[in-house]
Amino acid sequence: MNICLVCDSFPPEDGGGIGTYISNLARALVLKGNNVYVVCKTMENETEEELTNGLTIIRKKPSYFPVLERLLPGIGWSLQVKKICDTLIKAKQLDIIEFPNWEAPGFIFQVFNKSFPCVVRVHTPFFETLKMDFSSASLPQKMICKMENYSCKLSHSLVSSTKAHANTIAKEYDYNLSAFKIIPLGIDVHKNAKQSDGKNSHNLLYVSRLENRKGTLTLLKAIPKLVEYYPRLTVNIIGKDRPHAPNDMLFTDYFLENFGAFKSNVNFLGFVGDRELLLYYNEATAFVVPSIYESFGLIYIEAMQHGLPCIATYGGGIPEVVTDRETGLLINPDDDEALVQKVKEILDNPSFREQLSNNSKRIFHQKFTSEVMASRTLENYRSVAKL
Repeated sequence: MNICLVCDSFPPEDGGGIGTYISNLARALVLKGNNVYVVCKTMENETEEELTNGLTIIRKKPSYFPVLERLLPGIGWSLQVKKICDTLIKAKQLDIIEFPNWEAPGFIFQVFNKSFPCVVRVHTPFFETLKMDFSSASLPQKMICKMENYSCKLSHSLVSSTKAHANTIAKEYDYNLSAFKIIPLGIDVHKNAKQSDGKNSHNLLYVSRLENRKGTLTLLKAIPKLVEYYPRLTVNIIGKDRPHAPNDMLFTDYFLENFGAFKSNVNFLGFVGDRELLLYYNEATAFVVPSIYESFGLIYIEAMQHGLPCIATYGGGIPEVVTDRETGLLINPDDDEALVQKVKEILDNPSFREQLSNNSKRIFHQKFTSEVMASRTLENYRSVAKL
């Protein structure tokens, strides 16, 4: 098949969740004999390069129309996406296009090309982030939500990574749950992934953006209580900091101001490269990201690949990824006391920790590899494109 995948960003320029998903899917689809064209934004140089035989990355600087963007944020990029996709259909005989729901980059193309086979994969929607990050929505923000909704309505197939997330979207948009195809996300098998070396240490790892939705504040509040039990505790926090802490502070500044006595136990590392990240995975004892909501949670299956027990929450689709007491432990969102108890349970019980670790690696290879995801995705594409 000739397939186009659209996303806002693509590694290595940005390692966000949607870009990582597209990268893993694109490479796996190519390995199955398909031609894949990835269309993404860039803030650097515009390029069109064939990374491997069958995989082409088209990076474009987004257009911006000040007057229109005040009411319809992202409309310039959506117009650009339509132009690029129209060109690819003629030049490369595309069979299908996949758009993300996030900020509706496929909106304009879908309005004017309603018969062309399009799939929309629903990631965390804008309406969900509004609930967590804003007390009220502005008109432009409301318009983003409407465009996301309409893009989903115009798709020929709606794909969700979990049943719980599909249910969230269905309730908000008044859709029938049967309209969704459930295809869990998957990642590439890392040849250097191995069981963590941190079996006998007290080393916690957080890998994600620092923001409200990721439960960053819950973790930070738990650290002083954990240090009482484990004075040599190390918490490595990897990810871009955002001003979502109380009083619009960066989380790093918030922690130093309120819990500065424990700064020697915490490393705020920002973004790190893949090689360095691998070292932190291998040194960790447990993986802790108590997100308030995840449509799926790629971060958890990345940790599972390394055999790390995950401490997460019941938010969104997380329980379909991290199974309580099988591959990790779950708490209710925003509960730092419960987080302390779950960390203690893992750190104080080596045999239980090893059981969770072994289960995590096994289930990752059974359910969450990019090869498994690509096979399911390709089956859906062929059905939509009637091939």
